[in-house]
Amino acid sequence: MLAVRLNKPQFEYDIHSIVKAFYPAETVKVFEEGTKDFESDGDNPSIAIWFEERAIRVNLSGTEHEAVLSRPEERPVVKNELKQLLYRVLSAYTGKELPWGTLTGIRPTKIAMQFLEENAPGTQNPMTEADILSYMQETYYCSEEKALLAIDIAKREKRILADIHYEKGYSLYIGIPFCPTTCLYCSFTSFPIFSWKDRVGEYLTALEKEIDFVREACQDKILDSVYIGGGTPTTLEPEELRRLLSKVRASFDFSQVKEFTVEAGRADSITRDKLRALKEFGVTRISVNPQTMNQETLNIIGRRHTVGQVEEAFRLAREEGFTNINMDLILGLPGETKEHV
Repeated sequence: MLAVRLNKPQFEYDIHSIVKAFYPAETVKVFEEGTKDFESDGDNPSIAIWFEERAIRVNLSGTEHEAVLSRPEERPVVKNELKQLLYRVLSAYTGKELPWGTLTGIRPTKIAMQFLEENAPGTQNPMTEADILSYMQETYYCSEEKALLAIDIAKREKRILADIHYEKGYSLYIGIPFCPTTCLYCSFTSFPIFSWKDRVGEYLTALEKEIDFVREACQDKILDSVYIGGGTPTTLEPEELRRLLSKVRASFDFSQVKEFTVEAGRADSITRDKLRALKEFGVTRISVNPQTMNQETLNIIGRRHTVGQVEEAFRLAREEGFTNINMDLILGLPGETKEHV
């Protein structure tokens, strides 16, 4: 175990993420001194972080390092300068460099996208791509390869989103909180359908009232995209799906909708009749999510379907005319190594 002591509780998540990135195989504990009694073991260094009024001190196995805060009154600046200091100290100690530097808990493309959007015509002193690259390297210690990747992906996203109505538009999310079973790792609102089957009708009735409210609240806005997620929406029976989709299509103007997604997700919830119901109401994208293609792992995480069912569900969706199918994989599932992946 690797223990990190703080003189006061703040930025625990960010500290944990960076230390864990340098020591991925270790259990990392971040805690306020005096509240717990953890000690680092084995060859792991002990780490203490002290927040002062205008500085941050990091003590790594008896060697102290300090950073003077440039703007101590601004929390985002303090957080970034803490992450920079911790990264420098751990990088020097371990001899490692992280490809994404201090970027944890954020999509790197958001940073690149922010600067690309500021480069719109008429913007004063716009940043060039070289400027963005330098900023990501200097501020977040990103490698050149990863920073360039983030910029490239952001440019692609920008092209895709060019027709979105940012000022007067909106995207609609509809949640179906039922699944065939609840997966081991899941933190979403999800209930086993077999326990709630008799009350699905009540849920749809309540959802229809919510849809009516949203329709009125957004009547002056343009609908850009619709996403029905969960849970697993395809736990609904074909006629229940038709009821929901019919209500959605009747309630909103789809004339400018760029994408209509229904998360099918679980292979054990996908049938030909359900796929035909989705197609009937103009759904343009669905999910068929394996999470893993290792049967033993599927059993461990509580996904009660086979690898073969995933392949069959995908083929079935293709047969029914779905050309836009996304498939999720999760890395780091229990017991899996790079070889499993």
